[in-house]
Amino acid sequence: KGLAANLFIGGIAHEDDTKCGPWMREFAKWMSDPRLKGRFVYLPEYSERLRTRAVRGADIWVSCPWKRMEACGTSDFGAKMNGNINVATCGGGIREHGGEIDATLGTGDTLFIEPYNAEMLYLQLSRATGWMYDFLENGSEAWPRLRMNNFMRGADLDVSRMIEKYEKRCFEPLIMERQ
Repeated sequence: KGLAANLFIGGIAHEDDTKCGPWMREFAKWMSDPRLKGRFVYLPEYSERLRTRAVRGADIWVSCPWKRMEACGTSDFGAKMNGNINVATCGGGIREHGGEIDATLGTGDTLFIEPYNAEMLYLQLSRATGWMYDFLENGSEAWPRLRMNNFMRGADLDVSRMIEKYEKRCFEPLIMERQ
């Protein structure tokens, strides 16, 4: 039945990637499936410019890089600064700046895909879309509160604050060690 939401996927696997390459081919097939017309978009030529536009128009942002194998998740940063609910693997940057959502308390900003499998991804997306539709249909306050959590935490990701933090945690100890 699905989640009653539109889905946009961007990115392309490396030509030697035997795990994700088949996904990309499957996504390309889905684009021509008449049942998904207008509800599923896959753009293999995903770029920083497109990412910037996507985070501005998204409600839920999914980022699921393989742990210890991919970049820190700068798209999570953009999503957070735009108030998007993050659904992400518990690795990289999101592990450092994200907090698990507890909708009953109205706390947190991220739904972690832990364990990392398709069932947990679906469960977390189902939770997020459930809050969104509960807000749209019943005026529930959980959805806007959780989005505001992300937006407010986005200020913590300001480049100057991050440089200051990493200067103290990384660079100063390395300089001291070298001296």
